[in-house]
Amino acid sequence: MRDVVARTVARLSSIALIGLVGIALAAEPRIVIQRGHTDGVCAVAVSPDGRFLVTGGEDNLVKLWDIASGKEMRSFVGHENWVLSVAFSPDGKRVYSSSRDGMIKQWDVENGKEILTIKAHRFFVNSIALSPDGTFLASCAENTTALFLWDTATARKIREFVGHKEPIQALAYSPDGRKILSAGVDKTLRLWDEKSGKCVSTMGGLFGHGQTVTALAISPDGQYAISGSEDCTVRLWDLKRGSQIRTFQKMHSGYNYPNALAFSPDGKSVASGSWSGYLTLWDVKTGKAAYFEEGRAASRMIAFLPDGKTIASGCALLPMLSDAATGKAVRDFHSYAALLWSGDLSSDEKQVIVPSYDKSLKFWDVENGSIKKTIANSNFQICDSAIFSPDMKDILLTEGPFLRLYTPEASGERRWKQEHTQLRSTATIYASAFSPDGNFVLTGARDGTLKLWDRRTGDPMLTYSGHGDGNIIYDAAFSPDGKTIASVTWDQPTLILWDTASGKILQSRTGRSIKNDSVAWA
Repeated sequence: MRDVVARTVARLSSIALIGLVGIALAAEPRIVIQRGHTDGVCAVAVSPDGRFLVTGGEDNLVKLWDIASGKEMRSFVGHENWVLSVAFSPDGKRVYSSSRDGMIKQWDVENGKEILTIKAHRFFVNSIALSPDGTFLASCAENTTALFLWDTATARKIREFVGHKEPIQALAYSPDGRKILSAGVDKTLRLWDEKSGKCVSTMGGLFGHGQTVTALAISPDGQYAISGSEDCTVRLWDLKRGSQIRTFQKMHSGYNYPNALAFSPDGKSVASGSWSGYLTLWDVKTGKAAYFEEGRAASRMIAFLPDGKTIASGCALLPMLSDAATGKAVRDFHSYAALLWSGDLSSDEKQVIVPSYDKSLKFWDVENGSIKKTIANSNFQICDSAIFSPDMKDILLTEGPFLRLYTPEASGERRWKQEHTQLRSTATIYASAFSPDGNFVLTGARDGTLKLWDRRTGDPMLTYSGHGDGNIIYDAAFSPDGKTIASVTWDQPTLILWDTASGKILQSRTGRSIKNDSVAWA
């Protein structure tokens, strides 16, 4: 039997290195050697001249992209946890980033070197905002209710802004650099005087948002602010009067709350992105939505290009550009928007399967980098992951809490053969694996449970409980002989070894690392 680590490295190398360069949509897509982010994109910013994008990801990296070609220019390496916010300096020569590691870093765009580090907070730095002249930088963190102001040349803290009752989630600088807007868990928006540190206006409260405010933006003329919240509303505010003007037409619901906002350069429109992948364009004057486009902006940050015709967002592992007028993709740096982290390498290592945002499965030839086959179905939904069975006869797909086991027709590229198994777990599935003999399917879910399923019948065979309710299982793997299962969790990083047959815990180890999302056997 082949060494499991070698196989795992081969899989990761083949998949993580597949960055699909953004090209004209009419052109034939091809795989190129380009890493992209190996985990989700958290942040995106556009350079002042509109030539470059910078992204921050859950892989702890900051990356620079050329908008015209779609190529990754370089990576900025130094953060030790997720990069949650990024910004360009006014001259475009510097990039700023903040992270869950509590640090804020300044980078040289030309050579990718770190210029300085601000040891800003002891916990997640939720957001940063750079002053229009680049002299100061504001930051907020998960473990404090204060807003901090920093000197970008010396990394010295200038002052703290105190007034929020709970942690701040979002920040924005006024265009004239005199005011800073903040909002967060206490549901209020607060406008601060930069020089004095005093709060000049508090908005919200009883007649504002009903839940945490997740996103903010200030209009180009500095007169208005826009806010998005976990209450699924977008609201417009008059900054001079400190009052709410209107609530926009409600398009968001449930987990699809607006988490990224941006004004167009002319101030007439607002773009919003949501966790579940919707891009919405709003008319500021009427508050009505021009469109509500699916699968475009699963991003924590969103930005207009300087010409106002294109919207940049972070989507899956790479940036995406959308037409501001229609919401349609004009350049997805994935090419066909493949969910690259969720693909799988076949057991013969000749092809990679990747689920795509166009609701199809694409089979890529590893040798020449071209698409060998595309399988689509009108009832097929966007999948979270797709993996081959060991005998390569079946494909296991996960869609939220659902699993589907399909056998594609050998002669047909566009149709599914009869679906023979549909399984349902109790919560969103994050991990899935076949047993070495291919007879069983293992799933790990958001509710902290592992389940073993019979591949042939689709019946649940066993539930492995031990990680704790709500402790998300991010990965699970069978030992080479199939007798033992290893699983890892995220927020409370724990590795557990299970006896496959009985479901009993053999060993359990808890680590200190916050990020614990993969496991493999040696």
